[in-house]
Amino acid sequence: MQSFAAAVLARHGLKGDEPAFALGLGANTAKKRWPLERFVELRLLVLQEYNPKLVIVGGPDDRDPGDRLEAELSHSVINVAGRTTLRQAAAVLRRCRLTVCNDTGPMHLAAAAGSAVVEVSCHPRGGAAKHDTSPVVYRPWGVPQAVVQPEQACAPCQDACKFNQPHCILGVSVEQVWNAVRLLLAATYPDHSVGR
Repeated sequence: MQSFAAAVLARHGLKGDEPAFALGLGANTAKKRWPLERFVELRLLVLQEYNPKLVIVGGPDDRDPGDRLEAELSHSVINVAGRTTLRQAAAVLRRCRLTVCNDTGPMHLAAAAGSAVVEVSCHPRGGAAKHDTSPVVYRPWGVPQAVVQPEQACAPCQDACKFNQPHCILGVSVEQVWNAVRLLLAATYPDHSVGR
């Protein structure tokens, strides 16, 4: 599988020592999906500071959003969303120094592959700890990680987001995620070797 990842990334001009970051757009429910346009805004900040190749990852349901994000981001991305097996995706994620994603399967796959993870969660800070969207239970494990959550639930939600579309997660700003990315990378790569 590592040869697959190397071939895919090399085909897009990524050399072995160049930084790559992954973006995971999908989630099993719409309320866990951070808006696509915020990923686009985040990409501009990431590219200015670190200049990595961006890899879009996800399952079959993420192919369309991945294609839309690729169209927005043009030459700066490698889009494998919906185009790999689970093992192939893990091999690609192993090459990524950081993954920014929703609370979804690729988040856990990235952690298992050894990528640092910034999770964008719909679960409000201080919400029910044992809820099925709570990062207390379902955060990425075993790697440097940060979870960005809404500071509070959006009415009428209280302990967790009750909606079936993006709602509480809209309380997570691009600036909050960007700050989490910078802090996590500073802690993980203090010599700034992640960048240019």
